[in-house]
Amino acid sequence: MERNASNFTFISSGPSFLLTIFGVLALVTFAALSLVSANTNTKLVETSKANTTAYYTACNTASARIAALDNALTASGGNLAAAALPSEWTVSAGKATTKIPINEYEELQVDIVPRTGGDTYFTVTRWQTVITRQWKNDSSFTLFNPKTK
Repeated sequence: MERNASNFTFISSGPSFLLTIFGVLALVTFAALSLVSANTNTKLVETSKANTTAYYTACNTASARIAALDNALTASGGNLAAAALPSEWTVSAGKATTKIPINEYEELQVDIVPRTGGDTYFTVTRWQTVITRQWKNDSSFTLFNPKTK
């Protein structure tokens, strides 16, 4: 008995073909997910890098301001009221305060209290990142809105 091409059944090649199609579809799906994940991670790393750089730039600025304040306190013999403070510092209640912007939402606040004795004429009592603006939601969703009569 001869086999004819018209008698070819789907069962003989169907399962392997479907398995191949499913495998290729799975590989394409995982490749797309990997690409999206890699892109998101790249954006996250860039944002983190920018925020870290901004913070350490503010820290360097604060250190330079503290050095200038130290020079002024050294020249005045440790007297905060008599010291010719740099303009970035404000004095109130016996402490000197400076604020360095980090980004549009944060600033670094540093407080210095004068002291006598030791290697320096001051003690840093505050080195803190402070949120300067309130978070505002950019979008809103109506989750449930029953009709009232």
